[in-house]
Amino acid sequence: MVCVFGLQRDTVTAGVYDVEISAVDVFQFFGSKHGFNQTRIQKENLLPRQTITNIRAGKNITLETLNKICVMCGLQPGDIIEVIPTDEEKIKYRI
Repeated sequence: MVCVFGLQRDTVTAGVYDVEISAVDVFQFFGSKHGFNQTRIQKENLLPRQTITNIRAGKNITLETLNKICVMCGLQPGDIIEVIPTDEEKIKYRI
């Protein structure tokens, strides 16, 4: 399963699933659309510093982090991610 946020993709792991997070600056998205720039996120301790570093580096995110992002932006996970089955999953599940 592939989850996509934005246009360009870097593979990371969230739980047991491979997740692709956009190389697009997530914090620019927060700031421009929802008033959450990186300074505010750090100052108000909305996300741990390591989580911010991991997001920037395209590393692991947890469902808890996804939930926080959704709450901060007033969105549902389906508003910011898209599940795209891999070729292997298409064959396995006959999609």
